[in-house]
Amino acid sequence: MGPHRYVAGFAVQLSTNPVFTEEQIRFLAPLLAEGLHKAAPDEKIEYRVQTTYEGSTFEFPATESTAGSLYAHGRQLYVILSQYRYNPMRMNLFKGDIAYRQQEPFDYSGLKYRALRFTPKSAVKADAPNPPTMEKWTDRFVAVDYQLLDQANRAAEAQARSTEALAQEVETLKQELESMKKQLDSQNPGQDSPKQKSVPLFKQ
Repeated sequence: MGPHRYVAGFAVQLSTNPVFTEEQIRFLAPLLAEGLHKAAPDEKIEYRVQTTYEGSTFEFPATESTAGSLYAHGRQLYVILSQYRYNPMRMNLFKGDIAYRQQEPFDYSGLKYRALRFTPKSAVKADAPNPPTMEKWTDRFVAVDYQLLDQANRAAEAQARSTEALAQEVETLKQELESMKKQLDSQNPGQDSPKQKSVPLFKQ
């Protein structure tokens, strides 16, 4: 069991979910890279990804939105998340709940109880200069250091190469053992393990 957060007497399991799917990353990455290349030093790139899920027989299609912005400053890339899987239909249901009606201001971001993290953690610059000014109280951001990210990637590649080399050594050793076994079998064909000889019993 992982760590828990206790809220109003209920245990809530902490979980980590990727902000974007692999398909969304493949779609976004070249567009964001092009935008950063064209952006002026004082400009930021905004993004919004909308995903529509087909409803069942008795439900309407639902659309979720994930949005935010990013900009570069020095060695840092600031990634801001302002909306995570926002679904207007779900929010309307929550607004009808008494507990949600009593909460001010209402959370339209899906981020009120979430923190934004980046992997590898070693590339995150906690004390990065020029942090973004949050437009909303629910906005989340991380500052990724290019140099630290490059170092983390190199370390990961070195570890992968080391693991691959170890796996190759194990495979080579297995092949050598198999070859030795075949060689021994060919030198001693048809010989089984020695059997115990029966000793006759003599009675006087």
